[in-house]
Amino acid sequence: MKEMSRQIDENKIDLVHKIDDIPRTAFSKVIPDKNYKRLDIENAADLIEKMLEWVPSNRISCAEALNHLFFR
Repeated sequence: MKEMSRQIDENKIDLVHKIDDIPRTAFSKVIPDKNYKRLDIENAADLIEKMLEWVPSNRISCAEALNHLFFR
């Protein structure tokens, strides 16, 4: 077996696999909506999801984030 980084061990790998099994909850349902317009919540949720993308190459860039509809 190939040697892993000291930051990664079998327990962390198992944890990541368990996290993958948890059903996703839409951020738009987590953000409290009493003080915000629905469109603002949807735009915020979309931006958050893009910033928290698991695969770095699929993640939104800083420039793209600043041009996101949320900031308009």
